[in-house]
Amino acid sequence: MIFPNRLTLGDTVGIVAPSSPVTPKRAQQCKEYIESIGYTVLMGQSATSSSHGYLAGEDSLRANDINEMFANPSVKAIFCIRGGYGGNRLMRLLDYDVIRSNPKIFVGYSDITSFHLAFHSLCNLVTFHGPMVSSNMLDHFDDYTNHSFFKALNLNTALQLCNPSGNDMGVIHDGCACGEIIGGCLSLVSPAIGTFYQPDFRNKILFLEDVDESLPRCDKMIEHLFHAGIIDQVSGIILGEFLDCNNSYDPSYTIIDYFKDRFAHIGKPVMYNIKSGHGHPMATIPFGTLCRMNTFNRCISFKR
Repeated sequence: MIFPNRLTLGDTVGIVAPSSPVTPKRAQQCKEYIESIGYTVLMGQSATSSSHGYLAGEDSLRANDINEMFANPSVKAIFCIRGGYGGNRLMRLLDYDVIRSNPKIFVGYSDITSFHLAFHSLCNLVTFHGPMVSSNMLDHFDDYTNHSFFKALNLNTALQLCNPSGNDMGVIHDGCACGEIIGGCLSLVSPAIGTFYQPDFRNKILFLEDVDESLPRCDKMIEHLFHAGIIDQVSGIILGEFLDCNNSYDPSYTIIDYFKDRFAHIGKPVMYNIKSGHGHPMATIPFGTLCRMNTFNRCISFKR
């Protein structure tokens, strides 16, 4: 896997909206914020264009934004402004040769999961499941989120993932595992199975999180991963936040209860309550790095 060059003050950050739009006012606030912390900003057309239904512009415009940001030698990092919907519509429009030949920092989560999977599978690029400009940095860039973000982007050799104080990591099945970490939002990982951009999950650490999905829908997507052989292939599973993933049939039976039932006997380490996902604060996970998980000492670390 290719780890992109580190980001330094004064570098140019490209801001794109590969999925849903933000208002012009919000886009300007995002630009000003990234400039205020010491970077030059290049706004993609998708971040400032008129919305196209629920999308931040036509598919071709959003895809061209990403292709051009990777091709532009002055751009050192690409920050997604937000998630939403529609990112996977771009998978056949991306220039993977250009992306592979110009590795650089790429950050986002939620609907951005499709890009993480594709860049991992087709470009051997380490990408970052981390905060987005509008969704996180403007309003929720607390010390924990900020520190985790820049430590991951500028990873030297190894990095340990520690939850914020008072948020203990949980264990469903004990064990140790080592492998490249990949995954993201469950509702984007599941439909990617069987596509041309599906990563090879063998001996990987699978990270999953989601938001606003019912427990039965999460169950359906997890079963898809079982039936497709993905759960059998991976070495371990790390469960991030499943924010507002509730059970209207029986609120006393929570998503964590479900995970404990479903993963208790799979014969590989499973950890949960990792503070990375749609909640705040948020840890950044460098997808594609070598991840070690040890349930006995509640340790998760990443290595280039």
